[in-house]
Amino acid sequence: MTAPEEKNMDELVALCKRRGFVYPASEIYGGLRGFWDYGPLGTALKNNIRDWWWRCMVDCPPIGPDGEPVSIVGLDSAIIQNPKTWEHSGHVGGFNDPMMDDTETKQRFRADHLIGLHIHGKERRVSVLREGELAPDTLRGDQQGLPNFTIVASSEGEALAVIQSDKSIRKRLGLKSVSKADSEGVYKGEFSDGEYDFSLLQVTVSAQEDYFKELPSPFTNKLGTLTEPRQFNLMLDTYPGPIRDEDNKAYLRPETAQGIFLNFKNVMDTMRVKVPFGIAQIGKSFRNEVTPRNFIFRSREFEQMEMEFFCPPEDSQKWYEFWRDERFKWWLSLGVSEENLILRDHGDDELA
Repeated sequence: MTAPEEKNMDELVALCKRRGFVYPASEIYGGLRGFWDYGPLGTALKNNIRDWWWRCMVDCPPIGPDGEPVSIVGLDSAIIQNPKTWEHSGHVGGFNDPMMDDTETKQRFRADHLIGLHIHGKERRVSVLREGELAPDTLRGDQQGLPNFTIVASSEGEALAVIQSDKSIRKRLGLKSVSKADSEGVYKGEFSDGEYDFSLLQVTVSAQEDYFKELPSPFTNKLGTLTEPRQFNLMLDTYPGPIRDEDNKAYLRPETAQGIFLNFKNVMDTMRVKVPFGIAQIGKSFRNEVTPRNFIFRSREFEQMEMEFFCPPEDSQKWYEFWRDERFKWWLSLGVSEENLILRDHGDDELA
């Protein structure tokens, strides 16, 4: 039995369009990055998943640890809320991503997604911008911890996957093959000029601020074309009413949770529920992603199915374990193979 042929993202997007699942939004006018339309089959599939989630969560909630059905009610809050909502939640002040631009290719990417490829003991040869002219230069890859090449990815694993799946990047690197990493995360690579060990490490934002002119571009490998990282707010703004000024500025919600929190007391007062209970909501959310990518998996407009569960602090671990196991079973109920699912606890540095 032969192994299944690997497909890249472009082939998946083409298949989804050809079969009537997902189309690029406003495609006849050139489309718009980060926005997608669901076709007839995509709409049916999405609605079936949505309805099944609502039935399992609200209409027929699971049996709780006490042997009784869990109390969960539904909500449909407004997409645009008073802007103070997002000030007090920390989104206005803290919902930012650092971004960088490549002045030559005009591409923009998240600065915290810049992964450096460090080739051990190999000098890097790149084009350096000097007085407006490009000239070849040689710089050791370990100088000031600067990488030989850079790649846009959210993690080391994703960076390796990008390298392995993108022929143009491998050609630019002169990389023929890669072996698995050892216990210290060092890979062995066969390059066009020999075999070298290399590491994939995140280029910190602080290092970018100090050495952004000396970092190779992830798109051309040239030096001097990247801008210093700067903060970029992820919320899409709008101006309800006839006057367009800062006093009338509002935001499209970046998540559905805040509408649930805002209505906590209203639900308590009107529905006669008591802790522990949950509030569920399905609806559109919007994020002004710096680099929307990976098809519908990272877009600027998306639909969320979310349930916030409220319980006494001393019972939080019990309910966490209950909902972790329940949601795992729900994914299996969709027909997802258990081999394709992983339960992983977030590290302390990954918590909200």
